[in-house]
Parts: sequence; C-alpha cells; structure tokens
Amino acid sequence: MEGRDRLGFPPRLSCEGSWPRTGPFCVPPHQVTCALCEMLSGPLCQEAVQELYPRLLVAVLCHLYWVIEQNVPQKMVVYSKEEIPGSKSKTFDPTSCALEVVKLVLLAAAYDGVVVYANKHHCWDLLSSPKSYYIGIMDLASGIVKNCEPSILHRILNHVRNLLYNVNIRQRILARTFYVQLLWHRSVAQTLGHDFLGNIIRWIKEPDLIMKEIGLRGISNLAVHPMHTEALKSLVPLLRGFLKNEARVTVQAVKSLRNIIYHGQEEDTKVVFCSISKQLRPLINDERDQVRISATSALGHMLHRVDKFKPGSSVRREIYTFLVPLLLSIQDDNAEVVKACAGALTEWTNVIGWSSLTQTFRHTTLSDHIQVLEETCKHLLLEV
Repeated sequence: MEGRDRLGFPPRLSCEGSWPRTGPFCVPPHQVTCALCEMLSGPLCQEAVQELYPRLLVAVLCHLYWVIEQNVPQKMVVYSKEEIPGSKSKTFDPTSCALEVVKLVLLAAAYDGVVVYANKHHCWDLLSSPKSYYIGIMDLASGIVKNCEPSILHRILNHVRNLLYNVNIRQRILARTFYVQLLWHRSVAQTLGHDFLGNIIRWIKEPDLIMKEIGLRGISNLAVHPMHTEALKSLVPLLRGFLKNEARVTVQAVKSLRNIIYHGQEEDTKVVFCSISKQLRPLINDERDQVRISATSALGHMLHRVDKFKPGSSVRREIYTFLVPLLLSIQDDNAEVVKACAGALTEWTNVIGWSSLTQTFRHTTLSDHIQVLEETCKHLLLEV
C-alpha cells in the first residue's frame, strides 16, 4: 500500500512492529496506544484490520512490549471509553490500554475464539510484565494455532521468519516465540524451505535462558510430528544436559524428551527412555514444585508409551528404579505433585504387572498416602 494505510498510519509503522523513537513520527508510546485504541474501537476498522492481519497483530504485540518496559505508574489513566452508552466510562492505564489494542485487533479480525482462549489461560496477566511477556505470547500463539485457519498460520510464519535474528531483542523474542508455537500445527511443521531444527538448535545453545526455553518448546512441538522423529532422536544427548538447569528450562527439556519418546517408534522409544532414566530419576524428588510435577507427569506418559512395546528385562530394570522416588514423592504436600505421582505409579504398575495395585494408585489423594505405602509394602513382601 502506498502513502498511509486504511487505519491512517504509514505502512512501515503499522507492519514492522516498532514505533520510531526519533524523527517526525516520534510519539510517546502511551499516546500511540491511545490513538490505536480509539481507531480500532470504531465500526469501520474491521476491513482494514483484516487486510493488515497478521502483520498488525505482530506490530501491536511488539508495541505492547515497549509499553510495559516504560515502568509508568499503574494508576496513570491515559484513555477512557464507554462500553455501553450512558454507562460509566472504563479507564485504562498504559498497559491495559495496550492490551485492549491487542484484543481489538483480534476481534476486528474476527478471531473471537483467540480472545476467549487468552482469557481462559490468563494471557493478559502474563503479557502485562516484561518477565512473563514471552510466556504470554506462547499461550496466545497456542490460542491462534487452535483457532485460526492454516493460511493465517502460514502468513504469520512468513512474517515472523524475517524477525528471528533482528537486532531488536523485543522483536526476536516475539518472532521466535510465535515461530516455535506455530510448529505445533502439522501443516506448518511440514512447510518446505524452512530450517526449523537448525534455528531451534542455535537458540538452545545461546546463553540467554529465555532463548533456551523458547528453543526447547520448539523441539517439544516438532516432536509430535512423525516426520521429525529421526532427526530429534539424535538430539537426546544434548537435551539430557538441560535437565540440570533453571526450572523453566528444565521443565521444557523434560517435555521435549517426553514428546520424543511418546511419539517415537518402537525400539527408539525404549532406547531413548533407558538413555535418560538416570538423569530423569532425581527430578521426581526435585525441590522445585514445577520440576517435580513436570518430570513425574512426563514419566507417566513415557511409561504408557513404553508399555505398548513389551519392554524386555533390561528396560524393566530401569523402570523398577523409579519406584522408590515415586513412593517418596507421593507423600508430598502439593496436591498437583501427588496427582502426577499417582498417574505415574498407575502406569508403572501396568508395565511391571502389579495389577492389584493399579486401582490403589489411580485413586490416591493427599490424605491416604500412608495406606498406599502400606499396600505397596505388603505387595513387595509377596514378591520377595
């Protein structure tokens, strides 16, 4: 488009995801946000937004990052509007106004389902802080993948691929987060001409923990597609090294290995499981709740998959080594830990053949772990 676009902005400003800080269009970020909110609230913007979507969405999300970095007072009112004629006006601070712009873009583009998904998964709260912004983008991208048609996903992919190595850290985080989450959709993962795995491997090797986590999420998403099974299997030794890391990185590494095993072929599943069991086992009793929950839940999924391929004696020996860590973990005070542990122990009994304990473990709660331990000890005596 030449001149100004149909929303009134020069094309460069509405599509690159970053408002200039100098020159004739230098405007304070909250004033830009107010202008966007005013224009997008009008009834005539829908056609223009759909024409610019998804470039405009990427732009306003990048602008949101810029706004939340400004550290302006939360009670600073920069915009107000009547949601119902005659009612009291709703007021917005800079952050809530920038979030409103994101919602308005999605609604104008007719993707109400994405907004509903974002509300349900608390995306707006996550997007309100620089520390959790990338997590919010991950969840928002999940909503887009689940609610938008493949053609839109490919348009987003083609746009963000140009920003993957941008000098602007905000644009890199935004682009890479979208990029890896789009890989969950099969049509995107099958796209030719993209070095998905090469990019992801480079990111997990970067020193920045956020980039590591984003890259590991990409591996986890690629792993659900059989076409990538063989290539991802070769990454297992590298992924094992991430099991001793910062909590969120460790959690993503666990999920990546879980998906590689769960979606792998028969022999690969058993070989990979045995190769990581030594590193996975300590995580069942890790002091960090989110790591314990993730590792224990992942173990349950892995055991379910391994059981389908009739594990031999060597694999069963590795599986036996998880019994004590799981019995220790089932005494945890955290209900989510106990729930994950009960699920893993249920799968454990299926693999080992202790069917008499399957129902005991399946219905374990915080209040009856003593009974579970007693039943397990009785069974052990019978096995000796």
